[in-house]
Amino acid sequence: MAAQTPQTPQKSKVWQELAPYMNIGTELAGTVGVFGLVGWFADKYVGTTPWGFVGMLVLGVIVGMTKMIRSVLKSSKSKPTAPKP
Repeated sequence: MAAQTPQTPQKSKVWQELAPYMNIGTELAGTVGVFGLVGWFADKYVGTTPWGFVGMLVLGVIVGMTKMIRSVLKSSKSKPTAPKP
C-alpha cells in the first residue's frame, strides 16, 4: 500500500476550481439518457415506435444543453476576475 502524500495547496486549489466543471458532461449525458429511456418505455407501451424515443431524445438534448449553459454561466459569474495591470 502506497503512503498518501498531502496535496500541496496549489493542487488543492486547482481541484477546487475544476470541481464545478467536472460534473457538466455527466449531467448532459444523464439527462439525455433518462429522457431516452422514458421515450423508449413510452414507445414500448403505447406502440408509437420510434417517435416517442426520438422526441424524448431531442427534448433531453434541449433540457441538458439548457442545464449545461446555466451551470457554466452561474460558475463564471461567481468567479472573481483578476485585475488588469
